[in-house]
Amino acid sequence: FFQCCKSMSKPNLQYFNLRGRGEVIRLLFALKQIEYETSSVNYEEMKKNSGSSEYPFGQAPILIVDDLHIAQMDTILRYLGREHNLYGSSNVEKTVIDMILGGVEAIRSCYTDLIYKGELKEDPKKEYFAKHFGKESITQRNGGAHFQYLENFLQRNGGADKWVVGSSASIADLQLFDLVDLHLREALFPNEMKEMFPLLVQHHDFIAGQPGIAEYLKSDKRPQQINGVKLG
Repeated sequence: FFQCCKSMSKPNLQYFNLRGRGEVIRLLFALKQIEYETSSVNYEEMKKNSGSSEYPFGQAPILIVDDLHIAQMDTILRYLGREHNLYGSSNVEKTVIDMILGGVEAIRSCYTDLIYKGELKEDPKKEYFAKHFGKESITQRNGGAHFQYLENFLQRNGGADKWVVGSSASIADLQLFDLVDLHLREALFPNEMKEMFPLLVQHHDFIAGQPGIAEYLKSDKRPQQINGVKLG
């Protein structure tokens, strides 16, 4: 059956018709089988009202729950994680989840630059790979953004077919899945991901097989477009 947020109405995810920073939120709804509504973003209207209670930072996604407009992807995830038991069972687990979310965001920000500024051209891709995949860069300056650091969290928690924190699903699992999913695409580094970070790839497959998520990934509810510039 479907469960709903602890409010009088269904949550409404306001975003563009692409995966982007809305995809992890959709994955959470799928995993927990939460009924929700969607509405598209009017970009001009959003920018016009930047800083308002409706668009606190002039950005999307926005999750609308009753009269509350929640901005920022990770803030939305933490809100939903607290509501639906996806935010750890102790303060220690919550802290580890927060660390992983920070590590994912460090890479995601660089990935965003690769797409929107580097336009997935060969030289920016080589630089990106060296910094965030390469073995030498693990112990060099990389802004805390390296896939090995995320692989190590899985290793410490028992392996690939396990949750990344504790013994149950969390928002950290969904963020990891989405980040790895982006890089397994043909336009990025699918073979390198499989060879260099097997635990992350196996964890990706583990999450992809979870009830709710498996159905969502095969459905037409999942946007086909990855990002705003249609690269990759």
